[in-house]
Amino acid sequence: MTRGLLLLALLAATGCDRAAPPAPSPGEAPKPTPVDSPSGETLAFGPAAEPISREWTLSVTREASALGAGCVGRISQEPQLVLRLDGPTDLSLEAAPIGSPLHDLSLVVLGADGWARCADDTEGLAPRFSGRLPAGSYQLFVGRQQAEGSLRVRLTLFAGLWDRRPAARIAKLPAPLLDGPQPTPLEAMAGGSSGGLRLAEGTAPGQLTGVAGGPREAALVGPGCAGFIADGPDHLLEVLEPMELTLRADADADTTLVVVGPNGRVLCNDDLEGWTPAIRALFDRGLYQLFVGAHDQTRAPEYTLTVSR
Repeated sequence: MTRGLLLLALLAATGCDRAAPPAPSPGEAPKPTPVDSPSGETLAFGPAAEPISREWTLSVTREASALGAGCVGRISQEPQLVLRLDGPTDLSLEAAPIGSPLHDLSLVVLGADGWARCADDTEGLAPRFSGRLPAGSYQLFVGRQQAEGSLRVRLTLFAGLWDRRPAARIAKLPAPLLDGPQPTPLEAMAGGSSGGLRLAEGTAPGQLTGVAGGPREAALVGPGCAGFIADGPDHLLEVLEPMELTLRADADADTTLVVVGPNGRVLCNDDLEGWTPAIRALFDRGLYQLFVGAHDQTRAPEYTLTVSR
């Protein structure tokens, strides 16, 4: 027996008993293989977990469509984050660019079974994913449509599903200031450090002033909220009957807006117009907490908050 035949016989005898992966059925795309040793951070997450935000500079090298049909944009070779769920969890994710709201991002959630869940342009250019995921490990990728240039992004995770009711309808410009009686200032109330307003039908507009920023990350109050805010609200806004309002904070620095409603619903905005945040939404009857945040935790810029109809 020649040496080559002897080697083949020995290989057959030792039994390479691991079967080759089955070939995909005709017309069926093969499932992508999850990365075995991802370079991203691994996080344990559960139904009672606090919201978490992480930031990265994106480096995209491949098409997201390689992970799943319908996935768009370009993503990194390995995930930015790996999520470990010990049980079925309602989970929501949002990706947002830092410093420029005009970048088109996408999201890919790759499960251990190789199936990808994708999101793109859920609200404007911001991708959001919300759904119930079974226990297991998931790889999270943030993608972008344009591959050129450096871009930092923020990914926010929180337990629970997105409130699918109409959220803050962001106006490109706040509504014009209407003539009418001024809102009645609120009496001094605990929690509002810089005063507040009471609004009823026929009142418009009002202005409040204060100093933005604080020690707390706004993302811990609501998913996707940006900047740093005070521990307590800067202002209180009492709405006596449902009405559509526009809130806008003007300052000489990069500021953000966070509104916490009487039912715990959170609205926020950042950089609507340059570094000026604004929110236009339907406000139900109740007491609202208003926070004006600052991107730079070391600064405390003065601002004017305008409330108009």
